[in-house]
Amino acid sequence: MVIMTPKDENELQHMLKTALEYDGPAALRYPRGTGLGVPMDQELKLLSIGKGEVIQDGDDVAIIAIGNMVRPAQEAGERLKASASQRPW
Repeated sequence: MVIMTPKDENELQHMLKTALEYDGPAALRYPRGTGLGVPMDQELKLLSIGKGEVIQDGDDVAIIAIGNMVRPAQEAGERLKASASQRPW
């Protein structure tokens, strides 16, 4: 069974298309609350099953998040990057 959880409303529309066209059982976790207000793609696309998405490359730390926790994880990564640039070592 494929289980999907979108990071934003744009990814949600692509996951819906993917779930509908997937040849097998699929579950889509709908996030609560309002969306982030991201730009929406006009053309729907199929997503690769079982593939993650690297949002930002780095050398020291790996932050892994799914669903609506992606945005807070990105913000934490930005804060870590900013604090690391202020350290003398």
